[in-house]
Amino acid sequence: MNSFGIFLLASTLFVSNMATAQNIPLHSDESWCKQIVLREVTRIEEFFKANQNSSDSEKIVLIAKQDLRASFFRMEVIARIMSDEGGKYLQDQGARFKAMEDLIGKVDLSYSLVKISKKLEEPRLVDYFQAQQEQNSKNLVNKFKAEGFWNDSTVTATSLRKDLSKKVAWKEGKSERKYLIKHASDYLQYLHKMVKENSFNNSDIEKGLHELRRRLRWVMIEAISLNGAIQFSAETNVSPSIEDWFQSMNTKNPDIMKSKYLVAVTPEVRNPIIIPQLKTAIISELIGNIGDLKDISEMQIYTAEALAELNASAADKKAIATKLNILLKSIKINHQELAQKIQSQLADTKILKEFAQDLEDLN
Repeated sequence: MNSFGIFLLASTLFVSNMATAQNIPLHSDESWCKQIVLREVTRIEEFFKANQNSSDSEKIVLIAKQDLRASFFRMEVIARIMSDEGGKYLQDQGARFKAMEDLIGKVDLSYSLVKISKKLEEPRLVDYFQAQQEQNSKNLVNKFKAEGFWNDSTVTATSLRKDLSKKVAWKEGKSERKYLIKHASDYLQYLHKMVKENSFNNSDIEKGLHELRRRLRWVMIEAISLNGAIQFSAETNVSPSIEDWFQSMNTKNPDIMKSKYLVAVTPEVRNPIIIPQLKTAIISELIGNIGDLKDISEMQIYTAEALAELNASAADKKAIATKLNILLKSIKINHQELAQKIQSQLADTKILKEFAQDLEDLN
């Protein structure tokens, strides 16, 4: 997969570099979701305590190196999964975590655009995106300071842990496990219905192909947000159409089973949720392939917007667009046709519906 950002969210999504927080074990009989969120709060607290004497710019670099974005993302996901149980408080906290994660993502994107502009040897684009990067960095620092996380975040983290423990009616034990399996199964069946109805057939790439990727990616994200409480297992009842699809993908990419979405730590709890491995690999490969196209599309769109704001001539726009396409090894595709093709294959193989059934059968 192509990658232009320095914030490697997905590749290290749930492998923490913060040893102390990561050494907090999950207990089988307590709420897994609550423990995961509290562990990430501790990780964030430890990060800012350890780096409280670093400059703002140094912290921004360290946020990337230690992938702090993953912690906010994981808390956001858990808040969304459990929002029905946590009420308005947990919904608000999910929005709070998302806002901070989004700001890190914007800095990520601006770094990527500066990097591409330098490769294009276009000084005006470099200056444009560096100014954007500086503004995004300033917004990130201001938001984190306002939230009480930027320097010594002990007070903020302590208060957050207390509120998360007292204000949310977390499920526990068998009840939570059953809820999580049903939540995932219901979503998969709903998504199967959507692709059957060709819901992502849209001339707007954001509402079509990219939205399809987001919906598929959510299947993976919900699963690996529970890392430590899940386990991948080979299915025994794979249909011929799904098996053929996997073999076709495996021929093109022999490392398909090494997907970042298939990296899970050894389960820390009794009776972890079993996830079908082969179907996860297929969906992961789809997400990756669409993601490559998304990365290229973003670079093209933001570069074109920048050139328009810089009042570049038509000739310059065309010349730079050509250079960018060569650099990105871009090939012209019909994104609407691709979305339709993927939806048809998902619907015809019934992979999402069978994934949902596997969750019931394997657990």
